[in-house]
Amino acid sequence: DQLVITNAKMVELHSSIGMLKNLEMLVLTNNRIKSLPKEIGNLKNLTFINITGNQITDIPEEIKYLDKSNGGSLFRIAVKEEEIGTENYKRLMELLPATKF
Repeated sequence: DQLVITNAKMVELHSSIGMLKNLEMLVLTNNRIKSLPKEIGNLKNLTFINITGNQITDIPEEIKYLDKSNGGSLFRIAVKEEEIGTENYKRLMELLPATKF
């Protein structure tokens, strides 16, 4: 399953995203999202996330459960360091050690 929401001026990803257990691809490009809900960590089947074009400043620790090292399926995350900041980028790299950036 895929969820693609691009150029929609979306400001929030609702916590109910965590109920989409079969979701494999999440594309949220060019929106106005500032944070990801902790429930994103429930999406163990996610293999690809694209959050480019968002100024995400709040990344939940629970995102680590998407990484293959924690039983998840995440293969790749598309994110730009200049959009989320160096600190958040480094944090994502620590939380997702087996994921390609």
